Amino acid sequence: MAHRDALTGVFNRRAFEEHWQHVQDIFSDSRQKIALLLFDINHFKSINDTYGHPVGDRVLQAFAETIQGSLRKGEKLYRIGGDEFATIIQVTKPEDALYVAERCKNAIKNIIPSTLNIKEPVVASIGIAHNIEQQSGSINDLLWQADVAVYEAKKPGNYHIIFYSKDIDKSSNSIFSSKINNIVYDAVASGKDIVMFYQPIITLSDHKVDYYEALLRIQKDNEIIPPQNIFELIEARKLEYEFDLAIFKTIEADLKNRKIPEQTGVSINVSGPSIIHDNIVEQLSLFVPYLKWYKIVLEITETSLITNMIQASKHINALKKLGFIIALDDFGSGYSSISYLSSMPVDIVKFDISLIQQLGDKKQYSIIHHLADMIHETGHQLVAEGIETEQTEKTIKNMKFHYAQGYLYGKPSQQPVKLPAKLPS
Repeated sequence: MAHRDALTGVFNRRAFEEHWQHVQDIFSDSRQKIALLLFDINHFKSINDTYGHPVGDRVLQAFAETIQGSLRKGEKLYRIGGDEFATIIQVTKPEDALYVAERCKNAIKNIIPSTLNIKEPVVASIGIAHNIEQQSGSINDLLWQADVAVYEAKKPGNYHIIFYSKDIDKSSNSIFSSKINNIVYDAVASGKDIVMFYQPIITLSDHKVDYYEALLRIQKDNEIIPPQNIFELIEARKLEYEFDLAIFKTIEADLKNRKIPEQTGVSINVSGPSIIHDNIVEQLSLFVPYLKWYKIVLEITETSLITNMIQASKHINALKKLGFIIALDDFGSGYSSISYLSSMPVDIVKFDISLIQQLGDKKQYSIIHHLADMIHETGHQLVAEGIETEQTEKTIKNMKFHYAQGYLYGKPSQQPVKLPAKLPS
């Protein structure tokens, strides 16, 4: 059962990782050729948002059953992400992989939408990578190559089955480089090379550190992978929940080792897919023992709350009962709707740096000031991020912000330190 996906019954990502390692060991120096097929359901998020998660689950179940029934005897199907599936097959020529992909594609066409309570047909994009024409040892690259292919297959106007080629590799985003793919996959699977940097969030009334925001870095061979590259890949592969779990374990280890000063706290970013995941409350419960000594804030983006309000609110209320504080992150970068904010079960509203940077403009200042006043009156605490000058600090103080974060108080670092009560001028 540890190797089976509970929803669809096919093999899960853990089983895939183990089988993939076995395949690399067996076939890297072999003349036997293989192909890796990645399947991605087009517009699955829209299906979830439009019809609800129970319907989305039925789509996933039907999709998995259809593909598994289209594979040849002995070929296994793996669910490796939210709506992504993979299979590894033995082939003698590229046409063998294309034949399997076409058979799966045609079978998916026969899924009747009305039986799933949806109106749109289920459509899949399929990326194929193989080692037929490559040198020995190149099997390690098949996973990211299939990623590139399925990414290309999803582009409007393209055929829904695409073979990896160097041409599409050149036209694709750099996030699909072999190096970054392998490092990020290892981080998701084992937590390897994940390090957290901590940036202080201070109380404006006394300049004391109230808590630190945990910021992700992946460090490999003394090189730090930029966060934007990491998250682009994670989102493209729909591994947000799995990656969050690896990050949670790293932060928990830092708390256990007392890396974060006691009587302060830590804020943890929780992705949209994670906050609506059925097991998120259980997974975050590993931080409950630390609530005796630390303030723990969960930062959730505005868009993830609005698009999944019912499920997210249910989980947030359960987490608040456990003692967590909830912050609405990046306020002002997304919907920025006061009407939505009134129904969000959050304690803290964190103004995005894009708003703070506009305070020098008189019109923008007036709008942001009134916005802060309204939110303050509803009982929310306010955090301003991106504070770099004393003048900006003075401005947000006048706007009744409670907390501030930015280079004025400290850059993200692996070893958080307490600030003096009075900052040097």
